[in-house]
Amino acid sequence: FTELGFKSGLSYIGASIIGLIVGPVVFGWFGFVVNRWRNAKVVTVAEFCERRYGKSVRIVLGVVLAISGVLNMAIFPVIESRFLLRFINLPTYLQIAGFSIPVEWLIMTVLIGFALIIANHGGMVSVILTNYIQAVIIAFTVFVITYLVIADVGLYKLHQTIKSNFGVSGYNPFARGMFGPVFLGWVVLQQIFGFVAFAPTMQRLASMDSAKTARQTVFWGNLFSQGRCAMIMVW
Repeated sequence: FTELGFKSGLSYIGASIIGLIVGPVVFGWFGFVVNRWRNAKVVTVAEFCERRYGKSVRIVLGVVLAISGVLNMAIFPVIESRFLLRFINLPTYLQIAGFSIPVEWLIMTVLIGFALIIANHGGMVSVILTNYIQAVIIAFTVFVITYLVIADVGLYKLHQTIKSNFGVSGYNPFARGMFGPVFLGWVVLQQIFGFVAFAPTMQRLASMDSAKTARQTVFWGNLFSQGRCAMIMVW
């Protein structure tokens, strides 16, 4: 999002506004999909598909979700390790017992090791707790940095910089050379299908005590994530 802000000004905030309408309002406020999903009293997406289409579909879908989930999550330790390697300015390789070991592998091993220890000792409760602490830290940090950026630069200078570098397209996502209606239409579809087809999200909602709690989770969660994206673009 910082890269988007650097390359296109604040025009992509239009997509965040779309996200604010689709996520918190459609799914959170009105409970589209969320109410019926929670009231179905299923635990997983695969279980829901078994009710609709049969056991064979559940098995195939379960396998697909498992493989895609592993591939998806496998990306994160790699990216985090490379970030830490460059951010702390560590050497690329270490010489251990005559072997040249990539430091990236060592960092990745430590990160995965911590995750396994936390999950093993506390299960999903520890995951929920650490996620909550992470969200609080992120929210506090994003607000403080955004305030410091605006206080240091000033809104007028921010506006002038966007205007001189991008012109009207720095604010207008429909301007020539910017994102355009087709891309923003894709964002709407992604906001809808990226929500209802993402198994971890739906399973989290299925674990709520009621449809009302599920709607509130979607409302505040989307409000937080979309607002955070907009503030990061300001940086």
